Amino acid sequence: MHATPAQPTSADTTDPSPQRTGVSLLSAIAAYIAVAFAVFALLSLAVALAFVVPSFRDIFADFDTEIPTLTVWIIQASGPVAGGGVAALAVALVAIAIAYRRRPGLVALLAILLLVAALLAMAITAISLFLPLTQVMQSVP
Repeated sequence: MHATPAQPTSADTTDPSPQRTGVSLLSAIAAYIAVAFAVFALLSLAVALAFVVPSFRDIFADFDTEIPTLTVWIIQASGPVAGGGVAALAVALVAIAIAYRRRPGLVALLAILLLVAALLAMAITAISLFLPLTQVMQSVP
């Protein structure tokens, strides 16, 4: 007497559709790429605030000239922001890692927003430092 194996029913087979799996994979890849770009931009901003901006403080002090208010604010904020920026980046990475398991689309959106914010902050920092510097250097005979 041989027992025949039970045939699986449609409820037992969980074959995800290839189209659904492809969309999920693309979402995950897009989220990873967005997170990678955002992390790179935030790290670049932190390095600039920690090492580059403080050197401008000394340059402007050597020229003994008045600089725009925005430039003063950025130079004054460079020390605390650089130290706190690394901690904020670590917290953001933990939040992204936790959220990614549940909602890759939300993580990608958050990463894109962080990327845009970091790029905007870098642009404002560069403009507020280099424009006054060129004006100061042109005024020197």
